[in-house]
Amino acid sequence: VERNNKQLLKKPVPTMTKHKVFSKKAKTNLTHLYLNDKNMTKISNIYPTKNILVLYLHNNQLSKIEKLGAFAHLTHLYLQWNNLRKIENLEGLKNLKQLYLGYNKITRLENLGSLKKLEQLHIERQQLDGTARFDFDPECLCALANHLKVLNIKKLKLANIDALEPLWKLEILLASENNFKSTDDITPVISALYSLRVLDLQGCAAQRDVHYREKVTAAAGHKLLLLDGKMISQSTRNFIKNFQTVKLEKQRRANEKPKTADTGGSKSSFESV
Repeated sequence: VERNNKQLLKKPVPTMTKHKVFSKKAKTNLTHLYLNDKNMTKISNIYPTKNILVLYLHNNQLSKIEKLGAFAHLTHLYLQWNNLRKIENLEGLKNLKQLYLGYNKITRLENLGSLKKLEQLHIERQQLDGTARFDFDPECLCALANHLKVLNIKKLKLANIDALEPLWKLEILLASENNFKSTDDITPVISALYSLRVLDLQGCAAQRDVHYREKVTAAAGHKLLLLDGKMISQSTRNFIKNFQTVKLEKQRRANEKPKTADTGGSKSSFESV
């Protein structure tokens, strides 16, 4: 028995071919392809199959999105923590539902109009140089309006969210740690996001406004359930309801009186009650 064991130990141990998953001989029944944390500088030699639904390319050194067009069945793509500077070459991913692009060097949301099934877009915390500012392509946002449900734009140095107004199907907006100075930078657009249920604005100066929660909740309407990680309380909703009742009564009384010149400065509706 001992001699047989020694003979077995002498047999060479079969080794996997380096980067075997890249070759055409790789298993064709894979649904998840893990190419993260491999110090890759280019996307190359990846053989696509119709079964691959999820592709992990995060935490590499990629500087360009390329050679992914053949992954027509892909539903999830992870590209965060790379050196990407532009969103490009994703037109062929017609079935993509979730796209992760956070922690890169991208300065513009663009070139996603052909992704008609995209529901989640994570583009948070771009490593912007100096005075560089992140912006949005209006045509791209209009193209995403009918299906985008989750948008993560945390810490992008945004001064307002005016560009997001077309996103009427958006349910979750993660916009913490941006440069919103007051609720006026937020509420006009929030009122247009008819489907919004979750909103995160933590770390923004606007949180210090008087009646911040009430103003944002009133703008968002009854569908908003969670603001800055906290459920909208019934007391907040009651406050808004009572405020609106008082406001309507004041307007009714004002309409009954002869119109007079406005001598007061402009104030927000909550401050004037």
